[in-house]
Amino acid sequence: MTHLQRLALLAVVAPLLACNEGEGGAVAEYLDSADAYARQVCACEYDNPLLLLGLHAPYPSTEECLMDLPANSAERGCVEGLFKDATVDYSAVLDCRADAQRKAKGCLAALTCTDTMRVDCYTQAADEIQACPDLPNDVEAKLNDCLYN
Repeated sequence: MTHLQRLALLAVVAPLLACNEGEGGAVAEYLDSADAYARQVCACEYDNPLLLLGLHAPYPSTEECLMDLPANSAERGCVEGLFKDATVDYSAVLDCRADAQRKAKGCLAALTCTDTMRVDCYTQAADEIQACPDLPNDVEAKLNDCLYN
């Protein structure tokens, strides 16, 4: 293979490799979107147990919410390990959830903390996440354990 042919092959293959991060990329996108969404929740609803999805008691301040809700490095590692060790590729589920979380974050970011339209953002996010394919119950339980225990 000539040098020119190698360059041509690299030009074709490199973008495909960069775009196809596989399940690892889906996990990272899911975690990043969950963190961004959590930051929007903490900004205004840190003391609302209903909007903390029943996973946490109300926080006394935005700062305390931010110290707990976005995934820390141990929680991120747990989630990454969970999906890396899985024999099934759950990218479609994670991509769907990440998309819903990104939309919800954008919706919330466009509103003030006192805007009653925020409820619509949460409702739409819940509906979109509910419409995503399901994870098996054991995988969902392990994911929740990674993130909330």
